[in-house]
Amino acid sequence: STAPVIHPSIAVAKSTTTPAVRAGDTASYGYIVTNPGDDPLTAVSLTDDACGPVTYTGGDLDLNGRLDPGEAWTYTCSTTLTLDTTNTATATSHSVTMRRSRPANEISADEALADFRAIRKGRLA
Repeated sequence: STAPVIHPSIAVAKSTTTPAVRAGDTASYGYIVTNPGDDPLTAVSLTDDACGPVTYTGGDLDLNGRLDPGEAWTYTCSTTLTLDTTNTATATSHSVTMRRSRPANEISADEALADFRAIRKGRLA
């Protein structure tokens, strides 16, 4: 018998519409988590090391709780900045097929964004 070869994968992209804010103002992030692989993903989680909580806003088109191949799930997060900030978003999940054979299998991806500046007294900090 031939076993199928699957290619589980997860990707995360991070953006902002406010790359510079005054110290003490709110910076907002947007995230898109996608499944460029060929196997549905479960237990999808997105964290940001400098912003939380990250909030899911949509994208599960068939409402099955799985990040299916080709789906794009969206998230947002806002935080108050007082210093220049470099932060990393990390998306993790489990492959549906691989989880059946290896329960500890985890797929992950990171996306760093280093373009937030806190402005003080009209100058870049």
